[in-house]
Amino acid sequence: MRPGSGLGFASVLMRLTLGAVFLWAGLAKIAGRVEPAADDAARLVAVGVSPVTTDTTAVRRMHAAVTLPLLRAATPVSVGDRPALVAWPDWAAGKQAPRLAWAASIADLVFGVFLILGILTRLASLGVAFHAAAGIWLTVLAPAIQARDTVLRFLPNRHAWDMEFWMPHAGLLALLTLALALVFIGPGPASMDRALFRQTPPPSP
Repeated sequence: MRPGSGLGFASVLMRLTLGAVFLWAGLAKIAGRVEPAADDAARLVAVGVSPVTTDTTAVRRMHAAVTLPLLRAATPVSVGDRPALVAWPDWAAGKQAPRLAWAASIADLVFGVFLILGILTRLASLGVAFHAAAGIWLTVLAPAIQARDTVLRFLPNRHAWDMEFWMPHAGLLALLTLALALVFIGPGPASMDRALFRQTPPPSP
């Protein structure tokens, strides 16, 4: 085996896995449907999100996965007599939240395709890393901090062996780590980047 060939194979495997996951996630957010709770449905209607059909309250999954976390982070509910903690800028919530949900879902698709083909791999991986980090903040850390129910001031106060709670969040952390690894090690040999940007070795003297 040539030196570095193992690392190249690992890079390709990581890239294809990460690309497939994000391509699937983007499709699921756009094509998937979910029935929000009554309070959440009212909150979505207030920012212009309508049900996908007139005979149901179901909305696109992106609004449950992205729009609602943005709204909760930017306009939190007070806990007791303490002031509410804002965890997301107001200018990026409100009526902008559904637009950001669409942008995030389309970005999932684009990043997924780019990673699978190995096009602008490092840039796509950086986008995926930012996306995963934002997901961890909005769905794990910010809700716990806003509820003032934390361990070490930022982790949710849940039992360490609560697999049902932690496993989805551990998945986001794994995706973030994979994306950052690809930023540093690149796309690997079987990629469009390697074909398009291959450097010609200097001529022998």
